[in-house]
Amino acid sequence: PPIPPEPPSTNLNMFRDRFIFFRTSGTGLEVTAQRDKLISVMQRGAAVGYNGIVVQDVGCLQDATPTAACTANLNQCIAMAQSLGMLFIPYSFSPSEANAQLLPY
Repeated sequence: PPIPPEPPSTNLNMFRDRFIFFRTSGTGLEVTAQRDKLISVMQRGAAVGYNGIVVQDVGCLQDATPTAACTANLNQCIAMAQSLGMLFIPYSFSPSEANAQLLPY
């Protein structure tokens, strides 16, 4: 006899990629408290199925010469994302923001 078809899936969440958007405040990842907050968000997100994080940082990622603390904290966050199986995507500004910041008229 033929095998009956599988019933339709009741899982409505069919997204393969689930990213968190995280924006730092103040001086950004230069501050240890911001690093710890970001790491906590990544850990909680990974626990419920998120597999990437987009980080907008107002300090480190936009600074041409980041401080040693900034670089160390950023590297710790990237290492944590990798250990959690998350993609770490730095966000500094969009093309429209770049026009305003880099090409003043």
